Amino acid sequence: MRKRWSVLFLAAAMAFTVLASGCGSGGGKESSMFSAMETVDLAGNEVDASLFAENDLTLVNIWATWCGPCVNEIPVLDQLSKEYEGTGVAIKGLLYEPSQEQPWGVSDSVREAAEQILSETGASYQQLTASEDMAASAELQSLMAYPTTYFVNAKGEVLGYVMRAYDYEGWKEVIDRYHEEALK
Repeated sequence: MRKRWSVLFLAAAMAFTVLASGCGSGGGKESSMFSAMETVDLAGNEVDASLFAENDLTLVNIWATWCGPCVNEIPVLDQLSKEYEGTGVAIKGLLYEPSQEQPWGVSDSVREAAEQILSETGASYQQLTASEDMAASAELQSLMAYPTTYFVNAKGEVLGYVMRAYDYEGWKEVIDRYHEEALK
């Protein structure tokens, strides 16, 4: 009986934490894993925090190959990536599937699965991988849901995040709101 109450208390505390944070929406400009990011993309190209300086707003969508909602929104994110090109908004994927054997980067099997998904969906927006430093960051260590998308300004500061998938109209609304904030 005591164990059941402990479990219920823990579940209630977690639910309160999520609700108190706006149901997965975070806000406030804060230092993050993105401000000093050094990693590679899925194609093996080196990527660093200067990536964010290229745009007013960059969405970093954390996804996994086993996550249905993540995979389902890839075509929408690719469409939006193309539509927002040249407007100061960029969309990046961050493939993150840690395991004990591979706590950062991507294993060969995950890479193959991701490449197949991206090929099948026709997605062409850049897909980052998590470096060792990124995997040790507070953002990835406390990741509570897939997909989680961070909205990062040109300085590498996090403007906010959402822990859910959206359809086209939902993403447009959220992107436009954060883009307006990034321009302030």
